[in-house]
Amino acid sequence: MSSGLAERRRARSLTLFLIAGALVATAAVTIGIEARSTSPSTVQGPVLPNLEESIGRAQRITVTSAEATYRIERTERGWALRDRDDYPVRQRAWRN
Repeated sequence: MSSGLAERRRARSLTLFLIAGALVATAAVTIGIEARSTSPSTVQGPVLPNLEESIGRAQRITVTSAEATYRIERTERGWALRDRDDYPVRQRAWRN
């Protein structure tokens, strides 16, 4: 009987060891994801390359967010927010 008891204890220990290993692996992955999301990205450069060159040829720009969509269009008097009764948009506000 004592060999059957020892075998059950060994099986239970192995099961607990495997569960502990799975938890450690899950914790390591979680910590890696958290560390990546809180550290600044190493990617450098413009988000939209060549935007400044192509923006001069644009006739309409649409900005969409979770709350609203805005249409900015080129008019005879310059750029205007079409959805806001052609409210004028200063081009200087777009630059650094």
